[in-house]
Amino acid sequence: MVADATDNCPDAANQNQADGDSDGRGNACDNCPTVANSNQADSNNNGVGDACEQQGETCNGRDDDGDNQIDEGL
Repeated sequence: MVADATDNCPDAANQNQADGDSDGRGNACDNCPTVANSNQADSNNNGVGDACEQQGETCNGRDDDGDNQIDEGL
């Protein structure tokens, strides 16, 4: 168990405290877990961080912009 004072995601269960982009937000509550964005900015309020949306999609068979769509429009 992790104390709330040191929990990198106090409102979501994440026992391992994984933070893949090292921005201080746990993957379980990070709106852009692959790109560091400690401010968690989401200007269009769609749940995907601006840092991920700015990357856009590339044709690689993955969801690069975090919108749960694989390479849409390609």
